[in-house]
Amino acid sequence: MLSTFRKFTKVVIWLVIIAFVGTIIFAWGMEITQSKAQRNIVGTINGKDIDYRVYQTYYEQLYQSKQAGSDQELDATTLRQIRQQAWDNLVSEYLLNQQIEKRGIKETDEEIVGFLRYQPPAELQQIQEFQTDGKFDYQKYVSAMTNPQAATFWASVEARYRPQIRIFNLQQEVAATARITEDELHNYFIATQEKVRGQIINVPAVKFSEPGPEVSDEQLRQYYESHKEDYKTDERASLECVLFSKKATEDDWARVKTELEAIKARIDAGEDFGDMAKSYSEDGAAKNGGDLGVFRRGQMVPEFDQVAFALETGQVSEPVRTRFGWHLIKLFSKQQDVSGEQIQASHILLRVQPSTETTDQMFRTANKILDEMSGSDLAAAAAALGLKTELTGSFVKGGSIPKIGADRKINDFAFKNDVGEISPIYETDSAIVIAKVVERTPAGIAPFEIAKVSVRRDVVNQMAMEACRSEMTRVGAQIAAGVPFETAAKDAGYTPITTDPISREGFIPGIGTDPYVIGTLFNLANPGDVSKPFKYNRGWAIVKLLERQSADASQYAAKRDSLEQALLSTKQREVFNAWYQDLMTSAQVEDYLDEFFSVRE
Repeated sequence: MLSTFRKFTKVVIWLVIIAFVGTIIFAWGMEITQSKAQRNIVGTINGKDIDYRVYQTYYEQLYQSKQAGSDQELDATTLRQIRQQAWDNLVSEYLLNQQIEKRGIKETDEEIVGFLRYQPPAELQQIQEFQTDGKFDYQKYVSAMTNPQAATFWASVEARYRPQIRIFNLQQEVAATARITEDELHNYFIATQEKVRGQIINVPAVKFSEPGPEVSDEQLRQYYESHKEDYKTDERASLECVLFSKKATEDDWARVKTELEAIKARIDAGEDFGDMAKSYSEDGAAKNGGDLGVFRRGQMVPEFDQVAFALETGQVSEPVRTRFGWHLIKLFSKQQDVSGEQIQASHILLRVQPSTETTDQMFRTANKILDEMSGSDLAAAAAALGLKTELTGSFVKGGSIPKIGADRKINDFAFKNDVGEISPIYETDSAIVIAKVVERTPAGIAPFEIAKVSVRRDVVNQMAMEACRSEMTRVGAQIAAGVPFETAAKDAGYTPITTDPISREGFIPGIGTDPYVIGTLFNLANPGDVSKPFKYNRGWAIVKLLERQSADASQYAAKRDSLEQALLSTKQREVFNAWYQDLMTSAQVEDYLDEFFSVRE
């Protein structure tokens, strides 16, 4: 049985195992089906109520993990992401465990020991007793596994990872339904081993579509009428919204400037600039003490450039305001060469976010709108406070909402409520939102005005592709008349692409993995053969076969096992992913997270 786990080093785990899978040891042990007050139910999964305490376990572990990697308090955006990720993890794990129970999947002691021995979990590798000179020491780890004095520790570790083994066994069971035939394997051998080398003349449609030809509304409507079936759409909705953009106020800018001035005072008093950058700076350079390396004029935003290049070596600037926030800049050196002046500098960046007071005021105003609104007249209630509403325009279920962005909660509200319904207050990464459903359009062919943008794109693309076809037809006619391939290309203003030997799964610079181009090259019989002009995904092309390298049939037996493993792995991954997606989409899931979190963290 232990040999099964030696495969862990080769097997791809198609579903990323939830890092906090151990939580189910105690979390799922709670009785979650007993009657509870509604305020303790955070959601339902396939009709089962999920107790808030179960969810909170996932949330706290994600929160602690995220906070451990930061010296700063987590901002509202990160907290909302954690909130949603915790729920998603819980749902995924719950559904997988339903399947494990349904199928009667178990794990053995040998399996758990094999897993821990041959696939040491990352968190165990961080334990100091398993390290030498700060690095994981596998021999120490294995020795500890057989130490009788550590029996209690290993028992707890085994208990934590048993659920992960069950999920792995579930994956194996589902994936085991994948099959490959000998014909499939032989075709895969040919596809991966046979190679061709060729030349390509191609004209991409973008050459004629940017900026694009002028197209009249009459042309657009004519195209729409003759291609209506292309503009079928899912159910759509649109909203009227009051949007409170989460922009920092001048008071917020002043507050952060004061914080940066306090940091500068400490630097002026002798504290190290680099250490302060590591502790307080809020960008990627912080881990390097704020080091920005060497740069020339114009590489930074103008406000930063102006101050940085005016500093003396060793000098620290006063706070500098840019669109990124407030900076302290320290100059380390100046150099002059033939291309101009360049400097080496570091900085400390404090970003400016809306303060609690700023967002609180937005929420107070939003609540006032809801409190004083008469009926469903959102526009009138907003106008009474000097605010305006905005129309989002049409969007589909699960899609991005114009002017708001991708927000599942607001999208769900739009499609679960009737026209005229007013939403609660929502918070996104960029705004606080009150929404009103103003339109619901059933699935079907989109009206012309809604489809117009797509119609214009399609018309312009059609015209561009026709221009490409015409261009390549002229080049093809020259080649057919005896003009050499490269000469015909250069006469038309093109430089042929010459490929390296590529398989059917190969990549061509400037073309990519386009199956039409690669397939046409493989379909040419003999070196020197030239194709007719043909359409591919991005334009039109002509190809010439330079060389064909046939698959060596004598190598089939030697390569068969490795090819079978690769093809089977791909099929198993596809089978499991399809099964998992079906599991997730067919589940009946509702969450009530907003009832347990204030709209603002």
